[in-house]
Amino acid sequence: MRNAYSRLDSYVSRTNQLVRKSRQSRQKRRKQQLRVLAITSVLMVSILCSIFAMHANAKTAGQDTPMYKYYASVQIMNGDSLWSIAENYTDGSVSEIMDCINEIKSINHLSRFETIKAGEFLIVPYYSADIL
Repeated sequence: MRNAYSRLDSYVSRTNQLVRKSRQSRQKRRKQQLRVLAITSVLMVSILCSIFAMHANAKTAGQDTPMYKYYASVQIMNGDSLWSIAENYTDGSVSEIMDCINEIKSINHLSRFETIKAGEFLIVPYYSADIL
């Protein structure tokens, strides 16, 4: 009987040790996972802050000099298009050209399908840092 109790006691003791080791192992894994999550979160927040800061700096970099809006009366020549005219009065980026074309149409009351003809005049907006 003693032998059976001692074997049972030994089995229970080993089982308890295994359970403790397993629990400790799970706790270690959990701590490691939390560390990795915390480090990843800090890195992501840092990267996002850097991106937003660069974006904000890029927006304000060209705005150090105030730009003033003016209007010019332009005579249309043979071969001119709204695109070519707007291209001459913008920085050449597609979005700037499209915005300029839309404003030219609005200012000059041009419909979507109306064509321009050589000899006519258009009012064209443009920006300059100079005060005229």
